[in-house]
Amino acid sequence: MKKNILILLCFTTLFVKAQKSQIESAALYFNNAEMEDAKKSIDAAFEHPDTKDNVKMLYFRAAIYDTIATSKDPKVRALDIDAAEKWALAAKRGLELDKKDIYRSELEYNIVNAAFACNSAAYEANQRGNYAKVQSYYQIVIDLLPFDKNNDMKENNLTEKSIVFNQFYFANKEKNNADQKKYLKRLIELDYKDHMIYGYLTNIYLEEGDTTTAVTYLEKGRELYPEKKDLIGQEINLYIAQNKLDVLLQKVELANEQKPDDADLVYTRGNLYDNFGNSYKEKIKKGREEIKAASKKASLEKNPAAKKQLETKVKEMNATLNELQKKQTSFLTKAEADYFKAIDLNPDLIDAYYNLGALTNNKTAAIADIINNIDAKTQAEYDKRFAALKKVQDSIYNVAIEQFLKVEDIAMARSEKTTDDKILKYTYLKDVYFSLQLIYAGKNNEAKSTEYRAKKEEMIMKIKKK
Repeated sequence: MKKNILILLCFTTLFVKAQKSQIESAALYFNNAEMEDAKKSIDAAFEHPDTKDNVKMLYFRAAIYDTIATSKDPKVRALDIDAAEKWALAAKRGLELDKKDIYRSELEYNIVNAAFACNSAAYEANQRGNYAKVQSYYQIVIDLLPFDKNNDMKENNLTEKSIVFNQFYFANKEKNNADQKKYLKRLIELDYKDHMIYGYLTNIYLEEGDTTTAVTYLEKGRELYPEKKDLIGQEINLYIAQNKLDVLLQKVELANEQKPDDADLVYTRGNLYDNFGNSYKEKIKKGREEIKAASKKASLEKNPAAKKQLETKVKEMNATLNELQKKQTSFLTKAEADYFKAIDLNPDLIDAYYNLGALTNNKTAAIADIINNIDAKTQAEYDKRFAALKKVQDSIYNVAIEQFLKVEDIAMARSEKTTDDKILKYTYLKDVYFSLQLIYAGKNNEAKSTEYRAKKEEMIMKIKKK
């Protein structure tokens, strides 16, 4: 039994020596620039449990894979597509185990170069379409940062912030939401100064249906970067989607206080005022109809007490209607002022011109109501009052026409380079021609109305062809 144990021990000793000879062979092949054989020998030593943590082996493994990764000879580089990774991991493990500092100075120098090689290898992995390898390489670079004693990586902008941003960039390209969130949150922890971190997180959580978390990140971004238009725009769209127009108006008014000369923000506020003003239309219309019915009922009532009660109700209804009209007028007046201001700030702001034209044109509706309710005893009296009102209405139409023609001018100057450009241009023209068609119909100018109807149909056909 003792003899067998002795034999076994001898074989074990011989095998360990054999593995250590692999290290010596690798060193010899390496020094003679025989890289394929050097790789085979060092791989054998690395894979064996008795030498996988041998510091000398790790030193030569790093040196061998350094040479493979950085060789100008394509044949040498082709020996291992992941040479940079193996180089970096060998240098890192060697430093961790080199307690006697035998190879420390060489490995510390070596590890910085390995980090830059892995950073480049991440881009190459992306070109191969290997997303997992991209992220693996970047993680290796992050793991090597603590070994950068002389700040060589930092001085060359190889920092955790820059690397994690690259990780996010490729996760975004891959549309990997889980990784995007992970890297964006890490950037926040690292105090990465970019407001769009919060914008991206907001969009991802909205895409996933988590509005609560989306709002949390958006509000945090707006708090840190109150002047950034991207976040302001996101906030506006978010509250529009939630139909929280009252909250949105407060946010937009605050944004305008922060950036009073921003044409887009001024236009957005005007658009909100416009929407609020138009939201009273149905209430006002309904109120008028109810007042008309109640007034008729009161006039027919024979009972004095009941008649008085109905007349009191009509007065109250009129008071309510007046309040609604005041609020509508206030919002529309503010909207008009903002549209004019936005145009002053940006004379090519096509949406401001279009909305201004629509707002101006809508003013004719009130005059049309008065015309439709002219109460005249004679035809002559009716004609006189009608002519006066029609003159005012036509003057408003003329202003609206000028504003819509400006929309046409701006639209005609737009690019047609791409299909999207063409569709957008033709859509603006279609809408403005339709508006002009209706205005000229209101002016009883059938020839001009027909002209713009034809132009509108032409744009519709162009859009369909795209």
